[in-house]
Amino acid sequence: MSESFSLPAMGMVNALGMDVSSIASRLWAGDQSGIQWYSEWLVERGVMLGKIVEDVPVISSDLSAYSSRNTALLLAAYAQVEPTVEQMKQVYGPERIGVVVGVSAQGIDVAEAAYGHVLKQG
Repeated sequence: MSESFSLPAMGMVNALGMDVSSIASRLWAGDQSGIQWYSEWLVERGVMLGKIVEDVPVISSDLSAYSSRNTALLLAAYAQVEPTVEQMKQVYGPERIGVVVGVSAQGIDVAEAAYGHVLKQG
């Protein structure tokens, strides 16, 4: 039995932009404007980090239990593939559709703040 898989659409959000086209353009142009020096992340030294500075989608009230920057970034990436997902659901059925999600250090600022609070307050 031979199985095949495809990736008919891709949504991306990162420090280079809010969609695949913007990210590719900035990447090939060598744009490093999304990378900045931050001194508040490490105790003993600063570090260069990429940060998304564009506006992120607003989380609707029916999803307020999941309201976070990470969720907003996920929605921004999903909006880029949603038309393809809906089309594929019509062709193959929803049970045959998969969405792959990957993140790097998104949300690290929230974890860092919580860790700092625990260190100070116990």
